[in-house]
This record gives sequence, structure tokens and C-alpha cells, in this order.
Amino acid sequence: MTSQVNTYERLFDNAVEGIFQTLPDGKYLRVNPSLARIYGYDSAEELMADLTNIADQLYVDPDRRETFMREIEKNDVIQDFESRIRNRDGSITWITESARAVRDLCGTLMYYEGFVSNITERKEAEHRQAALESDLHQAHMMTALGHLAGGVAHDFKTLLAL
Repeated sequence: MTSQVNTYERLFDNAVEGIFQTLPDGKYLRVNPSLARIYGYDSAEELMADLTNIADQLYVDPDRRETFMREIEKNDVIQDFESRIRNRDGSITWITESARAVRDLCGTLMYYEGFVSNITERKEAEHRQAALESDLHQAHMMTALGHLAGGVAHDFKTLLAL
């Protein structure tokens, strides 16, 4: 049994994804080192000591925490929940969370546990792609306008020649 516990502890501590357990009131019970790195902290202990109100301190939009809690209360699970969070240094990071509600035998919510991934690069790529698509659409519109103006000019020149 001890080796199995050690295996799970190593898995938790060395996972590349952020792993957390948090109370509904916004306090962390446990986090792994990867979550600390995603949020800009040097250690899990430092993150847990500093972040005592997840909604107000972490989420750029505190209502996202309320939405997270409402969805997980309704379904006991939430997957791919995207939010922007404020890192320790004030920079913004996009994350996705997948979590579940942990309840006691009477069904009372005890805490949430789940995983966090940093999706900032993906979101920035999506933003760049949307900007390029907008620029391309603008270029198409300008080309169409150019063709229309050329046609009008040709028709006007033909009318003047009569």
C-alpha cells in the first residue's frame, strides 16, 4: 500500500497539468507544482498561502467562478471550462478547467477537484487567425469596391463619349 501511495504522490507532484482541490468558498485545499507554475508561483505552498479568494484574486472576471460553481453544482462535473486568470505578476493567462464535485455520503458538497491547462498560446493563435480572416475579408471588400468603381467609371466615360 505504501508504494501505491508514493506512486500517486509522485503522479500528483510530477503531472504536467495543474491539479487542484478547492473549497466552494474559494480556498485551495491542495495544488500541485504545475498549477503553481501556470499561475506564476514558485511553489504550491506559496500559491495556497497567497490565493485565499479564487473568484476575486484569480479570475479576471470574478463571475466566471460563479458560473463554474453553478455548472458543477448542476452536473457534478465540468469539462473544458475556459477562463482568463490573473497571474501572480498581473499578466493574463487563458486556462481550461475540467473538474468534479466531491460529496459526502449525504450528498453534501465537500470540495471540487480537477485539472487546469494553460491554453494561452492556442487562444492567441485563434485571435491572430481571426484578425487575418478579418483583414482578408477587408481586402476582398476593397477589391470588389475597386471593380465596382472601375465599372462605374467605364460606364460614365461611355456616356460622355455619346
